Amino acid sequence: MTDENKYEKIPFVGNISTLGYATILTDYSMEPLFSHGSMLIFDPEKTFKDRSYVLVQLNETNLPVFRQLLIDLDQKYLKPLNPDLNAFKMRAIGENDRIVATLVEARQIYTDL
Repeated sequence: MTDENKYEKIPFVGNISTLGYATILTDYSMEPLFSHGSMLIFDPEKTFKDRSYVLVQLNETNLPVFRQLLIDLDQKYLKPLNPDLNAFKMRAIGENDRIVATLVEARQIYTDL
């Protein structure tokens, strides 16, 4: 069995690179726009821009985080959307943090996985 065969393929209409992938949102940090349990489809080859939604590997953690990217001149910031997280408004992207992919589509799943 190759690594390619251990993942489920999902239909996608549009332009996405062969490196594109999907994951499920496991927290509430991006509500109300992206609900817990949403399927997020990312493309690591898609160029991000101001206000893109991105997956970022933070230097201090092993888990990537999904946030909105805000760009001001040469500074980049990550913003959770959930108003319950007012204490964690924005975080600057550090020198050793890495944007790994840009969101290309989100799907709301209404049944248990």
